[in-house]
Amino acid sequence: MIRLMEFLRDAAQESDFDFLQQTQRDAASSAVDRGVQCIIRCQVMVEGKPTVWCGQHDAVTLQSVSARS
Repeated sequence: MIRLMEFLRDAAQESDFDFLQQTQRDAASSAVDRGVQCIIRCQVMVEGKPTVWCGQHDAVTLQSVSARS
């Protein structure tokens, strides 16, 4: 996921991607922002403090779930 977010960030900001329309660059930037927010929301809180991330999260609630056995 991080590599995809880096690609989208570059598409939004770097001159190598000047061939993209501004609406596409804006969409890439928005996707990066949403991705960062998702990563933050997935972080496990212990006693109100962010600690770690789980190996697997529920796709809807983003809560920690058991991984495959």
